[in-house]
Amino acid sequence: MTAEPTVPLPRQPIEEPAAWRPGDLDSDAPWICRLEDAGLEELEDAVDHVGGRGFTARRFEQDDFPLPSLPRRIEGLIRKLDHGRGRVLIKGLQVERYGMADLKTLCRGLGVHMDTPISQNAKAELIGHLSDGARDYRRENVRGGVAVKCRDY
Repeated sequence: MTAEPTVPLPRQPIEEPAAWRPGDLDSDAPWICRLEDAGLEELEDAVDHVGGRGFTARRFEQDDFPLPSLPRRIEGLIRKLDHGRGRVLIKGLQVERYGMADLKTLCRGLGVHMDTPISQNAKAELIGHLSDGARDYRRENVRGGVAVKCRDY
């Protein structure tokens, strides 16, 4: 049996935006993107466009989800993901207005404008759902005793 290669632990604090602590996010607004009415309407129109063409959330590409005025905002999100905190929060969406199928379409639509979607787990799901699973850490997609916390930023 071959031993796994070891990676030495850093000897000093990591000083880059992706090495954040929860308190850093409270005082750092650049990782938050607030969509205004025009952007929200454009997303809604794109969801309707995909639905009207009979596509499912797994079966459409960037050209099928038209976002004519949002590409620069999306490029900014990509930069924040790649060179900033490594996460973004999109605010302004009123998720209660959408059914689950439309939310999946919206997520995939944003995703195909960012890059090529890849599976999120062993089941090849493209969109994962987060929940605490009633804290049953024996469940298939729960990893060893790690509690997931959700916050409204």
